[in-house]
Amino acid sequence: MHSGRRVCKDDQVCSRYISLTVDVYCFCSRKLDLMDVDSSDILLPLLSHLKSLCWLGLKAALVDCELYAAVNSHPTLTTVAVCDTDLRRLHNLFSSTPLPMSKILVTSAHLHYDLTLQSPALHSLMSRSPRVAHLSLGGIFNIRNGPGTLFFPGLEELDIGVFYGRTTPMSWLPAFVDRHPSLETIKFIGGSGGPSWTRNPDVLFPLQFIDALERESLSRTAGLKSFSVSRTASATSLDEWRIADLDIEILKPGGISALRIAVLLAPKISSLAIRMTRFKKQPFRIASPPLHRVDR
Repeated sequence: MHSGRRVCKDDQVCSRYISLTVDVYCFCSRKLDLMDVDSSDILLPLLSHLKSLCWLGLKAALVDCELYAAVNSHPTLTTVAVCDTDLRRLHNLFSSTPLPMSKILVTSAHLHYDLTLQSPALHSLMSRSPRVAHLSLGGIFNIRNGPGTLFFPGLEELDIGVFYGRTTPMSWLPAFVDRHPSLETIKFIGGSGGPSWTRNPDVLFPLQFIDALERESLSRTAGLKSFSVSRTASATSLDEWRIADLDIEILKPGGISALRIAVLLAPKISSLAIRMTRFKKQPFRIASPPLHRVDR
């Protein structure tokens, strides 16, 4: 039988070409992306025929008790990737089934005010061991109080918003990193200028950058929008992680010199994005290393 379906790269099957008749290739597929499918009618009969399936991508709304029971009993399927940024769908599933959730992989989750790191509901949910690949933290309560002993299996990327007015120390972060050996990148997101960073004493690089600007009489000529740190093989503590990405906004013409200071402080960066919204018509010249300009 042939359904007219096309096969994507990396052995993925484009969901828009799947119909109720599935050819022999689909039965042998190890990775199936159905993120565009809006109905679960096809999924249950399809799963029973995919004997070699290891990875399945779905909309979170489609994962109900019946489907997850089939997923949980599938002999080779180890990962069901879903997009559930507020974790509400996953929490509904948690309330409806006693099954473990280690096969669920949430591609990205955002915790702000409604569901905090200290929430009993979140702790109960994570006790079932769903994996979270990318976690974004916002809200003064989350940043100040931290997650306690909460563990996110499979966590690879962490975003932390530090753009709040009051002091928001993050003394909990080193212990959090130690509990998550798969965590590779942490991105700190702030606002322009110094105030948002200087009120966060546990975030060291911005303080070093602001101090260096002040020594060179370049205060407020440039604003640090965000920066990322990456784990290295030799790092034994968070302080030894490499500064990997910088996003800097030029606020005044003197801010061009501030870029050189940033590169000196972080000589091994992989990416430097420059925002020059206020100076679009003014050309600029920067010595090596080459820089990437972002106009927004």
